[in-house]
Order: sequence, then structure tokens, then C-alpha cells
Amino acid sequence: MKTILVIIDGCRSDGLEQAKTPNIDHMIENGAHTMNARTVTPSITLPAHF
Repeated sequence: MKTILVIIDGCRSDGLEQAKTPNIDHMIENGAHTMNARTVTPSITLPAHF
């Protein structure tokens, strides 16, 4: 089994849903995802990943 983890700092789910992202849309349709994650502002990588 192979796993790809995609993390986009500071990207809210509503912004992702409105953007034109055919590759991410394809991954969402064919894999596991969540739209319930929360981001922190300002975007700071380490706290956002924990």
C-alpha cells in the first residue's frame, strides 16, 4: 500500500472547495479526505501539523 499525505498550510476547506483544483478534486474523489480540519492563523507549519 502506498500513501500520499497532502498538507497545505493555511488553506481553509471552504477556500479549497471554491478554487479550481482538478488534481486535488481527483484525489478527494478517489481517496480518503476530511473537510473538518482547522487551520491556524497566521499559518505556522509546525503547530498546524500537530
